[in-house]
Amino acid sequence: MAFNGAAKVVGVDINEEAINFAKRKLIEYPTVAGAVSFFVLKDLPKEKYDIILSKDSFEHYANPESMMYIMRQHLKFDGIIIVGFEPLWKSPFGGHIRDFSRFPWIHLLFPEPILMEELRRFFKDKRIKSFSQIIGGSGLNKMSYKGFEDC
Repeated sequence: MAFNGAAKVVGVDINEEAINFAKRKLIEYPTVAGAVSFFVLKDLPKEKYDIILSKDSFEHYANPESMMYIMRQHLKFDGIIIVGFEPLWKSPFGGHIRDFSRFPWIHLLFPEPILMEELRRFFKDKRIKSFSQIIGGSGLNKMSYKGFEDC
């Protein structure tokens, strides 16, 4: 966005490690560094924005309704929220477990406890007990299109 002329771009994440990574990466782009800043969600200033963009995150929010509420609180009166995410839970690869299986709909065809047992065996991570705990710790909320519309 900064490369395309945005005067101010604010990146937000709930994960401090992701924010630190983004800050380190920004050093590689000095021409836009002055227009870009990053915040952990809890530290985001109480500002209003013209555009709020959420990309490939909504299916990972533990409480997507509260995240949409937070976004609306930071949106200017005439602003827009743009949300893009995939795959939806009921799509062929909605379980986000392509590293484990390329079999479509496996997350819908097999009971979650069986899949989690196989994931624990495959990834050697004994802590995984549900889809809400996988994908780098951010988990999956099993978001459907209807669920998103209800946000």
